[in-house]
Amino acid sequence: MSVVAQPQPSATVEAEVESSPNGVIGFGTSQGFAMMQRVASALSKSTLVPKAYQGNLPNCIVALNMANRIGADPLMVMQNLYVVHGNPSWSSQFLIATFNSCGRF
Repeated sequence: MSVVAQPQPSATVEAEVESSPNGVIGFGTSQGFAMMQRVASALSKSTLVPKAYQGNLPNCIVALNMANRIGADPLMVMQNLYVVHGNPSWSSQFLIATFNSCGRF
């Protein structure tokens, strides 16, 4: 019976996560931005995200920022955020679901 060794995270990755307050990703700190780039890099390599984000790190960073700002899941934002003449726009399906779930309307 062979045992496969599990890869251990490097000390620098652990230091980044520990030094970033609550592991928050975003533009506020250099550690938060580094974490955002790592997450965006992983998402940009996925075939499950829409074509506008595949291989496009800047678009993934914008989507992560939008998800952070509204408290939404990044993949949900990527699937429902469209760019029209350089401006981000939401799909009507996303807007209807957001209004219905807020409880005010």
